[in-house]
Amino acid sequence: MGLKIPFVIPPVPQIGFLEPVFHSRIFLGTILGGVCLLSLTLAGFAVFGNQPKQDFSKITLSYKLPVPSSPTAPTPTPSTATQNVAAPLAPPPQTVEKQVVEDAVAGLHESTAQGLVPIIRTSDGLTPFKAYSAPFSPPAETKAMLAIVVTDFGLSRRMTGAALNLPAGVTLALSPYTDDPQSLTTSAREDSHEVWLSLPLQTTDNADWGPLTLRVGNSLEENRTRFLKTLARATGYAGVIMSGSLSMTPQDVSFSDILRSLNARGLGLAAFIPQPQSLEQAASNRKIPIAVRDFAFISTPTEVTAHIQKAIGDAEANRKAVLQLPLTPVTAQAIKDSLSVLEQKNIALAPLSAYINQK
Repeated sequence: MGLKIPFVIPPVPQIGFLEPVFHSRIFLGTILGGVCLLSLTLAGFAVFGNQPKQDFSKITLSYKLPVPSSPTAPTPTPSTATQNVAAPLAPPPQTVEKQVVEDAVAGLHESTAQGLVPIIRTSDGLTPFKAYSAPFSPPAETKAMLAIVVTDFGLSRRMTGAALNLPAGVTLALSPYTDDPQSLTTSAREDSHEVWLSLPLQTTDNADWGPLTLRVGNSLEENRTRFLKTLARATGYAGVIMSGSLSMTPQDVSFSDILRSLNARGLGLAAFIPQPQSLEQAASNRKIPIAVRDFAFISTPTEVTAHIQKAIGDAEANRKAVLQLPLTPVTAQAIKDSLSVLEQKNIALAPLSAYINQK
């Protein structure tokens, strides 16, 4: 509802225009007003009449736009200060110089129905054990040596890379069941790893170690064929490795045949078995380069650490020791972690052949 404002017209004062006589006050005010107006007009001409004419076509209008003040930039925090700054490049990983190796040294192999197998070179008596041993030059301050043998090399694709990245000097025991044994053998030797070949033998728990396993119930010919098939899986290894609680003994015909063949072919032997003394004696009688150690089943990180510590203690006491470990992520890391201890104690990490040659 709108608000109504009353509008009142004020009354017009009545001037007596019809009166014959003018009021004296009105007449006097009119005369004075006219005089004031005339005076102001004459004063204006006196002030502005002599000013030059302005050319308004040349007048320039200007307007200064206000400049907005720049906001104060916030002080960057450590997290934002480097967002737009390129991070420094990480140093390239250190690479181990590749060794030049021969897959098959001339005169050290013969062709058989099972493949190429090692022999002693007739011209000079060079053996595969000597030819394929990794070079070893310990520092002058070395007080002892420790040979670490890692088994099951090549069985796992994931762990194969971890094995090749182990410290130089660690010996790798190649599985005969790997898909590409020759390529792995060559790669390992180029990375300063000595390579030995695992020999599948029947164990007391009757575990299935694959179609190349030498068994007590097999004929001598069958075991000999399997033995040669195993040897023919690759070239460039220094010897064979036996491990576990074996069903065979050095007195068995097939086992005795193995020892004879190892001697005739110039290969070394490493045995990680319970009570290895009898095998050590039998191999020594045949002039076979041999290393032995009691077999220990290792599965937990605690057992791995304890096994390594015991081997270090044995090395300090006897100036040399040998250690066999399965290839697992735990053992691979434990080996790397032990390097600082070995360095502090002046214990050199040595290939298996160096341990055998050290009397």
